[in-house]
Amino acid sequence: MVGGGTFRFWLQVLCLAACVAVAAGYRGGGLNVGGRVRLQDEPLHALLLRLGTTAAALALAGQLLFAERLKYKPVELPADPTVTLREDNGVSCLAPMHIGRAQTAEPVILEGTSRAFTNASNPRGLNFMPATPEPEASSVHGHSGAASDADAPSDPKLIALEAEAAAETAAAPPAKRALKQYTLAEVAKHCHRDDAWVIIDERVYDVTRFIDKHPGGVGPMVNLAGKDCTDVFANYHAARIYRTMLPGFLIGEMAPGEIVVWPHVADFRRIRQELLRRGLFETDMGYYRKMFAWHALLWLGGLYLSLGFESCTAHMLGASLIGIFWQQLAGIGHDLGHSGVTHNFYKDHVIGSLLSCVMGLSVGWWKSDHNTHHVVCNAIEHDPNIQLMPVLSITHKCFRQAKFWDSYHKKWVGMDDVAHLLVSYQHLFFYPLMALARWNLYVQGLIYLIAQHDCTHYRKTELAGIGVYFGWVFAVALSMPSWAQAVAWIFVSHGVAGILHVQIVLSHWSMHSYEGRAYTGPDDEWYITTMRTTMNVKTPPLLDFVHIGLQFQIEHHLFPRLPRHNLRIAREMVKEVVEKHFPAGSPECKRLFPLGVAYHEPGFFEGNLEMWRVLKDAAFAARSAKKGEHGFWECAIWEGMNCAG
Repeated sequence: MVGGGTFRFWLQVLCLAACVAVAAGYRGGGLNVGGRVRLQDEPLHALLLRLGTTAAALALAGQLLFAERLKYKPVELPADPTVTLREDNGVSCLAPMHIGRAQTAEPVILEGTSRAFTNASNPRGLNFMPATPEPEASSVHGHSGAASDADAPSDPKLIALEAEAAAETAAAPPAKRALKQYTLAEVAKHCHRDDAWVIIDERVYDVTRFIDKHPGGVGPMVNLAGKDCTDVFANYHAARIYRTMLPGFLIGEMAPGEIVVWPHVADFRRIRQELLRRGLFETDMGYYRKMFAWHALLWLGGLYLSLGFESCTAHMLGASLIGIFWQQLAGIGHDLGHSGVTHNFYKDHVIGSLLSCVMGLSVGWWKSDHNTHHVVCNAIEHDPNIQLMPVLSITHKCFRQAKFWDSYHKKWVGMDDVAHLLVSYQHLFFYPLMALARWNLYVQGLIYLIAQHDCTHYRKTELAGIGVYFGWVFAVALSMPSWAQAVAWIFVSHGVAGILHVQIVLSHWSMHSYEGRAYTGPDDEWYITTMRTTMNVKTPPLLDFVHIGLQFQIEHHLFPRLPRHNLRIAREMVKEVVEKHFPAGSPECKRLFPLGVAYHEPGFFEGNLEMWRVLKDAAFAARSAKKGEHGFWECAIWEGMNCAG
């Protein structure tokens, strides 16, 4: 296996050679693709685009050759189980397990069964955990919540947070009244938009009045109402949310013994703690400086080829570069949408909204749609990413009953005559359809911004940005010498960008799908549900940039705020935990995971073949469907299983 330094060296050499070649070509007046305007007759806009492309290529080469990677500084984590690591603005910080007091209780409530071990515990010998000796029991229980002087973190912010937590715990007077205790069954009754309770770290919160204000959209909160969302919440929210917002919604705690933390859940939590301990949630801004230069090179190069040449070949090459630019830019939008760049919700959101002027998509719509998808991945009735009828259906479960209620789009969905016809042949037109899929994203974004059916931020900014986007896109297309070339430029650019849509669906469509609600027990809790519905795409490190982070969808779904450039590190940790608890071929693995493998990671082409077969199977199931009394086509497989007819 090639070492990290050697690999980086050859990557730098390869990229430098490519950038120098492109820069030399542009500096000399353009690539020799025919129809080039002579230098002395070159229009001002072509000159500016050529110089801009050259500058971007040289900037990228400079970043690859001379930029240093961020050196992460590990945090010392006390063994005290009442103190944990959380992340704020990408920086790992020590925090008490519970901050603040409810109206009915004065002291901080310490977590029970979910923190039965110390922070240093490693009962299954995970290799990624630091080799820290187990402290004596007396030292653990006698710990005040702050590290000793010798072990104290050097970061003043960490010291301040730890001291604040320790002071709050020490100053708390005896309880005046105990918090009311609830069972899981009692909390589960409050599972609606107008009556929503959640469990976080064994405490119960009534979040009903906050649902419509939730920055991440209504969908995630409604779908998690009535459930224990400890791990979901930890992986989607910064540390300050625990301190500044949760206390105001606290109404009680779980009764003793109600919350059970299964061994695999404990080890997945150890992954998060180790990622935080190593400081890997901090973004390496040098990575995004490289990305900025790379995207500038693609965009300016595409415009230069489209506007600075007269030949059709150059114009189509320019359209192709624009398509690649859109595909690559989606990765940046994805990172920003998950607050994975600056780790500040509003900063990342406004940057993404401003980028709408070059990518044409609404980040606000994407966040509403995508956050819901993350929480209910591959849920037939709830995941907007698989609710695609009448055009596509990833499984016969979508039409094995007459119709179902689409909770995201708020409508009934059934297989009518049009859906029956299209789904029956979906495996034949799927890939050509992906070349046009970007237009659907335009429409969905505009509908969202106009209708405002969910919590919307920077609406006017995005509408203005989308207007600018269509202005320059159609201006470039209409600058072509003929209508045929103008139409071809639009189709080629969008067709090349279609690779993005294949990448988006590849990690989920061939995986397990389910009906109803998840997170109801040990067999479908957060981590297992994620592993069942998500797969990775096996990719050599050299091609990581091609897949824009979507090749690590398992790790991304588990730790969505983890910066893209650190997902490969998390991958090794996740694979180890999965192999410890669900080894391939074991009875438990076969019982829980339909593929018989808990960590599925085919190559790109193998994964596409798996997905195509799933679409084909659903198409054949649609062909065998029978028309029911309600006018909808119903799957014959479902009827046979239930002895119907």
